[in-house]
Amino acid sequence: MRGRNVLSGNRAAALRMPRFVFVVLAATACCRADAAPGSAKSAAPATAELGEYPSESLIASDGSEVSLPAERGRVATVIVCLSVECPISNEFLSAVQALAKEYRSKGVNFVGINPNGGESLDEMAAYVKQHALSFPFLKDDGGKISRRLLFSVTPEARLFDSAGQIAYRGRIDDRYRPGSGQPDAKIKRDLADALDEVLAGKPVSQSRTRTVGCPIQPAAPASD
Repeated sequence: MRGRNVLSGNRAAALRMPRFVFVVLAATACCRADAAPGSAKSAAPATAELGEYPSESLIASDGSEVSLPAERGRVATVIVCLSVECPISNEFLSAVQALAKEYRSKGVNFVGINPNGGESLDEMAAYVKQHALSFPFLKDDGGKISRRLLFSVTPEARLFDSAGQIAYRGRIDDRYRPGSGQPDAKIKRDLADALDEVLAGKPVSQSRTRTVGCPIQPAAPASD
């Protein structure tokens, strides 16, 4: 067993779970984005204190070197931490894709990063092809950028304004909140709301949200 799916040792079984059971397990087993990785006792810095947009280059799923500054959008940039194996990350992927397409013409670029040590470039390349990703998918080897920006789970987003400052950190939307599985429940598009406020030149009214997902694992899992 490879051990990269934190929700269950049997990935297929996790995907077959009733949604309310899956949500409870996710909320129990997975990290929250407002807790600093590796330090449950330390309070995470406020959004404005996380620093500026990264200046490094990373290796893309096709093996090319990509400069993160070159991927910045004219008005805003979203870095999304993703996994090829996490079922929650995979569930959110279509929403991320839709947002990237919706906001591209408005001067917003999306960049995907993957800090998980057990997920190879070959797996990422296959993932890009399978899902026809419309934005770069980069390997954050060793999780340096993910740690600096306090990513703790996949999926999770960081929104940067035109000055390269973080304006929002947290979930894509709130589909995993209690009661979200009800037929008449309305999903709050947290990242889209933050983007709209940034595009309007307004402060983001809710700059931090809690995220449910699979904990990031920068080190490759031990072989059984």
